[in-house]
Amino acid sequence: VLNEQRTVIYEQRDEILGDGNLSARVMNNARDEIESMFEAYEDAKKHNRNDTQPLADLNERMRSTFGFQLPPDSLSRDAAISVLQNDITEKETLAGKDNFNMFIRYQYVQVIDRKWLDQLEALEGLREAVSLRAYGSKNPLTEYKIDGFNIFYEMLDSIRNTVMSRVFKVKVQLSPEAA
Repeated sequence: VLNEQRTVIYEQRDEILGDGNLSARVMNNARDEIESMFEAYEDAKKHNRNDTQPLADLNERMRSTFGFQLPPDSLSRDAAISVLQNDITEKETLAGKDNFNMFIRYQYVQVIDRKWLDQLEALEGLREAVSLRAYGSKNPLTEYKIDGFNIFYEMLDSIRNTVMSRVFKVKVQLSPEAA
């Protein structure tokens, strides 16, 4: 389990180190997240037709993830994606494509390294916890593999979402010397 996860992490890390257009990767992750947010909003809206809570929840998720909210009159997937695309393009223009890519790369490497260390600790704790499941007539190795991969996929999602959120929340400013 650990070797398979290590291989995946290092492959992804190498991909990121060699990628010259990380803003496209971040934007793809943002599109997926917007889709997920709007699906949750539409599901909640079906169940609470007269309640304003689903809209408040959607706006709060967008604010906490991306640092912006849409006005109620222009609330749509396309509007949200357009705002994000404009934001990332503006940041790339202000900072320069290479500088912005280097910033994103640094964020990815930093988050991957930190989360991987957390994953190693979690797997160690899981190893100890799973041994107790043998008393419940469960195969400890199978339980370890299932739980280990579940927390691994959660870690991968967490890496993507953390970096994506940081990229959209960062403010790019030109120094007085550069202006």
